[in-house]
Amino acid sequence: MSGYSGVDSKEIARQAALKRDVEMTPALFEIVCDRLVQGEPLVRICADPNMPSRPQVMRHIHKDEKAREFYYIAKEMQAETL
Repeated sequence: MSGYSGVDSKEIARQAALKRDVEMTPALFEIVCDRLVQGEPLVRICADPNMPSRPQVMRHIHKDEKAREFYYIAKEMQAETL
């Protein structure tokens, strides 16, 4: 079970990949990274309809070097919380 009541991991992954009209702003990316640091998986963060999709996050870190550095630091910190 994924932690979402009645929702399996395949459904969460499907929701995380859905395209949405959420603009990736620096503030929103910071929220994504803050949630990562708290131990939440990216797929769960991106399943939230108020957050960017997983492909949006991946494109953002691919295009923006500072965002990529921030993301990798958040992932390192996330590993320490697990």
